[in-house]
Amino acid sequence: MIDEVEDLSVRGAGDTAAVGIAMAATPSAAQEARDYLRRQSRIADMQIENLQKVDKYETSHLRWRRFNEQMKGAMQIMVVLFGAAIVIGIAAALWNASQSEGLVVDSFAVPPAYAQAGVSGSVMADDMTEKIAAISPTTIRSPTQTTSANPGRTSRSKYRKRVFPSPRRGVI
Repeated sequence: MIDEVEDLSVRGAGDTAAVGIAMAATPSAAQEARDYLRRQSRIADMQIENLQKVDKYETSHLRWRRFNEQMKGAMQIMVVLFGAAIVIGIAAALWNASQSEGLVVDSFAVPPAYAQAGVSGSVMADDMTEKIAAISPTTIRSPTQTTSANPGRTSRSKYRKRVFPSPRRGVI
């Protein structure tokens, strides 16, 4: 490595000396040397101009690349936030469903005998909702809880005596 550097410095000094000798020698050699130096100067100017154009292109490309990476980062953040919002939404829906004490009975198909009697699916659903609402206070308490009317007596017997009509069999 050191040898190469020394070789270049000697050659550079030799080139300078050769140009000096060529310039001082004959007028035609001096003219050729001047022409050669002008061409070399023109080549150097063209290289400088080319490097400036390349520098502008590379700077523009680097700016575009940085913008592209920023947009990728922003998109990733939006995807993460969107995913988090979906997870939070599902968790909230599950939480609300687990804490809900209401019951919704949609209308359903009824047997032909009920339909001929004028009892439709929505009427049957309303009837079931009313009956469930009527027994709801007793079903929420545990069987061993005492009733408010008789503090010493449990309400276990109330559960066994309830009979509800079933649309298919008549009674449950």
